[in-house]
Amino acid sequence: MYLHYVRVCVCAVVLRHSGSWDKTIRVWDMSTLQCVHTLEGHTEAVLALAVGSGQLVSGSYDTSVRFWDLNTFRCVRKCDGHEDAVRVLAAANGKVFSGSYDGTIGVW
Repeated sequence: MYLHYVRVCVCAVVLRHSGSWDKTIRVWDMSTLQCVHTLEGHTEAVLALAVGSGQLVSGSYDTSVRFWDLNTFRCVRKCDGHEDAVRVLAAANGKVFSGSYDGTIGVW
């Protein structure tokens, strides 16, 4: 049993990803319903997730946006620029858009 209080969830082709108050992102295999990876790097709760171009993108109360390689499950890029929590993410046309409680939108 996992104590992973889910804050946000996003779906990819076979795997599902959940972000939580425990500062982690978990990768779930839907055929077995098992957690197959735990991604760590954020220093506060994970509030937003998006999938695009072979990457998982996460946003957090720690004000950062992180890009995770879906093959290695490693953080490949960390973007700072918001002054408050990143609340929403969208991926389209090779870009990622982040919305923050600071009232700004980031384009990455």
